[in-house]
Amino acid sequence: MNFEGKRPHYRIPVSSSLKEQDLIFRNYSSSKGGVSGNEKKLSREAGVPSGHDKEKDGRKSYWKIIALITCTAAGITYFSYGRTLQQELGKSPINMDELNSSIIEKREHNFEVLQGSGGKKGSKHVKKNADKLVVLTDYEVDAIFARNENASCIRAEPARTGGGSGEIPYGQVKWYSNQIPSNSPIEDYISYKRVEHNKHFFGVFDGHAGYRCAETISSELPNLLSDSYEVIEQVLNNGFETKKGANKTQEDRIKEMVSVFSDSNKKSLRENKDSIALTSTYILMDEKLVKDNLHKFMGLYKSELNGNENSMSLEKQTEMLKDADNLLGPAVSGSCAIGLVLDAEAGKLTVANTGDSRAIIGRYNEGSGTYKAIPLSEDQTANGNRKEYERMIREHPSESSTVIMRGRVLGGLMPTRAFGDSRYKWPIEVQNMLFPMLYQNGHRYATSPRNYFTPPYVTARPTLVVHELIPSDKFIVIATDGLFDRLENSEIVEFVGSELLKNSKEQKQGQKQQQKGEGEEGEGNVASKVIKFSLSRDDSNVKKLLANKDQKLANLLLSIPSPFSRSLRDDISVYVIVL
Repeated sequence: MNFEGKRPHYRIPVSSSLKEQDLIFRNYSSSKGGVSGNEKKLSREAGVPSGHDKEKDGRKSYWKIIALITCTAAGITYFSYGRTLQQELGKSPINMDELNSSIIEKREHNFEVLQGSGGKKGSKHVKKNADKLVVLTDYEVDAIFARNENASCIRAEPARTGGGSGEIPYGQVKWYSNQIPSNSPIEDYISYKRVEHNKHFFGVFDGHAGYRCAETISSELPNLLSDSYEVIEQVLNNGFETKKGANKTQEDRIKEMVSVFSDSNKKSLRENKDSIALTSTYILMDEKLVKDNLHKFMGLYKSELNGNENSMSLEKQTEMLKDADNLLGPAVSGSCAIGLVLDAEAGKLTVANTGDSRAIIGRYNEGSGTYKAIPLSEDQTANGNRKEYERMIREHPSESSTVIMRGRVLGGLMPTRAFGDSRYKWPIEVQNMLFPMLYQNGHRYATSPRNYFTPPYVTARPTLVVHELIPSDKFIVIATDGLFDRLENSEIVEFVGSELLKNSKEQKQGQKQQQKGEGEEGEGNVASKVIKFSLSRDDSNVKKLLANKDQKLANLLLSIPSPFSRSLRDDISVYVIVL
């Protein structure tokens, strides 16, 4: 099952009316509190917002209860998650049309206040006008959180080893997800795909300089990874032989990379299959974005790019600009990516990280009843990762004083590894040829950095972590830096662990009520809860806005529309995977 959110290829300008940006709320289901697939697409495009011994035994068993209740009782593998707002907030009827109209009006009011007072985007500007802002109610905030929350239960296929009769350690795994935008449109994407027999890929893609790169790789990378696994199986069965010459297929290119990363050694390939598949896929995905599409565009318009553009008809110019946007647009923007392959049979995780999103494990200490955060990734930035800083200096020795400035690549880009970001990869001659056209066509990041001498400066090659799961590893959190900017790893695992325990108790109680004909089954989406928790934490910038006001931090933060919200919070996208 492959689930990626997709946006239409149009964008709502930042200066547009908030009525346009929030239009999707008008289509919100009043009967179920849910949204259709198309509405989800539009909502993202619009930037709107898934005794002592007995006690110990309970701690041991509740994790499996979480995974089993909805899997076996409901008999489903994927579903739009969450109780309706009527269930969440009480039995009193709620007029969803009125609720959503209220959200639209408040957001438009706040947009006009901030835009009309100078339109500056910094937190100081928001603070200056805080007393004029209208804050969303709890009902309205819950409606925003309900838009993109999802959950699924993954069932294992029969094991390939042991005659298919052996127990699979992670035969049923449940995940929760949600995304809350700050940018408009949101620049984050998430995706899930079963990439091989009992191997599951979870990806979180944090875009920057626009959403186009993250959108593209979230859609294409999981499928490319699945193809890589198929090619690896072919290599293991038939050998490393590849086609020579220029006309190589995608399969040939995967074989070449697999051969390089395994040293053409089948034993090495078999033992490091997940790591090699992920690394090959990441590199090939970026080559398709940054190189293949560039070569395709240059081939289509070779004559025009060599100085004959003045003789082009208006129709031809329009076609050229359209192709430039479609082929080169995703490479002008950029994206971090953290991908995780869960091998349900082997009980193993392989994490590939490009950028500064993170994955952590929540490990339970039965003796103390607490959780420890086990990092599965390192932020790939020059200001916080000494190894990355030294790598950059080593790769660009003649530019030691300029390659990293103010903790950023050439003074501009924070992550040292990323997809896209052609302004840090293309030769300067190519940039000089294409960037003026792209810039005039709306790609405002199509500009060349200063001190640009020895590209490429940024790579999509991931760093890898392989982790053997143990029984005390209870859950995984994968998220964009918008979450980790607000919470420490330890705070996240403690919160998620406590919420999962609470969920299991609520589920048990719900089952008992249903057996008696009472109540309705339901549980909270843990991804939604941890995002809301992060937005509710004391923040020095936001606390100043709340001076002498009896308001909730999360409500205020979600009341501030894009682009003004970006100085106070980032897009946040989260997977919580319960093991």
